[in-house]
Amino acid sequence: VHIGEHLYDTYGNKIGLRGFNVTGDQVAFSWGSFEHKHSYDKYGNQTIANTYDTNGKLISGTESIFSKDGVYRDIFRFVDENGSPVASKQLGGAYGIKFEYAKGSKKVIKRTPLDIAMKEISKS
Repeated sequence: VHIGEHLYDTYGNKIGLRGFNVTGDQVAFSWGSFEHKHSYDKYGNQTIANTYDTNGKLISGTESIFSKDGVYRDIFRFVDENGSPVASKQLGGAYGIKFEYAKGSKKVIKRTPLDIAMKEISKS
């Protein structure tokens, strides 16, 4: 990649990233992704972060689900092109992680791995 193009929405949220070679053709980055697309909620929290290959196929998709007031990230999960949860090597085979916070704080005190139904994985 000769130059990267960072794309922002009207609020300054980074909604995309593309790379181009010296002749202006869009090319894949050295790490394999061709294009990045992000989405944000009304509070400015990044809710979707997807990367795509040169054919427009999803390489990696993630979703963050926040509390109704937008203060806390409740769940982080990997998703497929339809937004359905998928097992992740990065999460040790879990489909998502649920965060619990100290009372009155943004400090995470517990991370719980989740199954495909977004329920706690039982430790048996």
